[in-house]
Amino acid sequence: MPKEKSVIDIVGKPLKLEEEPPPPK
Repeated sequence: MPKEKSVIDIVGKPLKLEEEPPPPK
């Protein structure tokens, strides 16, 4: 899951932001 999250954070940053805000680091 950590690897997938990294890819989503980079490739799906705008998509994830529109879908749901990412958790604070």
